[in-house]
Amino acid sequence: MSPAQHLVAACTTLVALTFVVGLRMFFVRISEMRAKRIHPQSVALSAQRSQKLEDARASDNYNHLFELPVVFYVLCVVAIAASHIPAWLPALAWLFVALRIVHSAIQCTYNKVVHRFSVFLAGFFLVFAMWAAYAISYVAA
Repeated sequence: MSPAQHLVAACTTLVALTFVVGLRMFFVRISEMRAKRIHPQSVALSAQRSQKLEDARASDNYNHLFELPVVFYVLCVVAIAASHIPAWLPALAWLFVALRIVHSAIQCTYNKVVHRFSVFLAGFFLVFAMWAAYAISYVAA
């Protein structure tokens, strides 16, 4: 695979993770609403959901997949569009995706905050370093 193909594959994998978590959120939420006989309109707002629904792990994780990963997606798009993909970028892109998978697995299951936060920080600093290194390499090219 070419470097650009690796970046697209990494982004596609992260998008697939988003869909998997979205489906998990759907099934968990519908199951809890049925079990508790909660009418959908009574949880139309996030404040209402937090009062009536107990298991927000998948929902919270789904939201998180639209936060830091957006910065990652933009870097991949910029690198491909600029036709400037340093050799290290695809490997670090896959590392970021792996960290997001671990983060989602933790949050959607046992949700130990210390574990989840350490994985989040690793991903945060990784994508920050990727952007900084990319900017330097682009200017130097």
